[in-house]
Amino acid sequence: PKLFNGTRNLAASCTGDSDCKSDWCVEGICTTPCAIAEDCTGSLAGRGCRPMTFVDSFQDPIGSMGFCQ
Repeated sequence: PKLFNGTRNLAASCTGDSDCKSDWCVEGICTTPCAIAEDCTGSLAGRGCRPMTFVDSFQDPIGSMGFCQ
């Protein structure tokens, strides 16, 4: 289920996850998870699929996912 009601499309600038239709704002753009660069299509075409590590409140890594960036 969606967490937010964001209105910005993929590749639009954002300041938080709640800005984006995809629920994902990474490094200032609305994006989507990916496994390989070929997953980045449409307005995200040509961007790489780069891993992002999630950390807990102690800055310890708890997992990672790829995102079109």
